[in-house]
Amino acid sequence: MSIINIINNIAYRKLKDEIKVQNHKPFICPLNDAKNIGIIFNATELSNIETIKKIYYKLKNEKNKIEILGFLNNNTIVTNDKINFINIKNINWYKKPKKIFIENFINSEFDILLNLDLDNLITLQFVSVFSKAKFKIGCYDKINSKIFDFMISFNSIENREEYNIENLVNLINFYSNNFKTK
Repeated sequence: MSIINIINNIAYRKLKDEIKVQNHKPFICPLNDAKNIGIIFNATELSNIETIKKIYYKLKNEKNKIEILGFLNNNTIVTNDKINFINIKNINWYKKPKKIFIENFINSEFDILLNLDLDNLITLQFVSVFSKAKFKIGCYDKINSKIFDFMISFNSIENREEYNIENLVNLINFYSNNFKTK
């Protein structure tokens, strides 16, 4: 077993421990009704940053506030007026973000948290667990079933080009706006 596998196994054990102590009670909110939206994503591919900016302008209106946190899985430092970033210097040895770097984001009581990470990076899974968002949405994965209140599965998509952040947001928008709320 390689050192990377050992670190990943420890990271997932730590993530499961964090999930156990969370006391999250979901409150369903259609995306169109959300006043406060949090978005997290894998910013390592720079094209994802451009996609997220487009999504920001698509979702933004005068009634809502959107906060975005991107994770760079390298030492790169990126600045942007719409997006906050963390990188590998802001995580510990088992990939858990140091709370000082994500504190404002995780303490925001978003109506919806959109985890738009298609790669299921454990760092962003930790952010999702720690978030005080009322309703958490992300991609389907076995471990994510304990993190998210609603998940989108791409299992039926055969064309890899359709497996992208824009399509994920379109699916989230479609399904969440069909939620029945009291």
